[in-house]
Amino acid sequence: AIMPTFIETVRYWQKQSGVGANATALIGFSQGAIMALESIKAEPGLASRVIAFNGRYASLPETASTATTIHLIHGGE
Repeated sequence: AIMPTFIETVRYWQKQSGVGANATALIGFSQGAIMALESIKAEPGLASRVIAFNGRYASLPETASTATTIHLIHGGE
């Protein structure tokens, strides 16, 4: 399970750069988008925004959160 390491890494860089969760955006493509979406599900408030290109939740969240704005971007043919 890599998610705890992913969350620790985000927290590490937030601390190193002096940027709080309210100023953090996680951006991912495909598997990276899944990681970003799953991380805010596992750790609500980890980032204020997720931009997911061609990604999805691994499993849908059981509850909705307003802590993070989510942008799901998928291309057309």
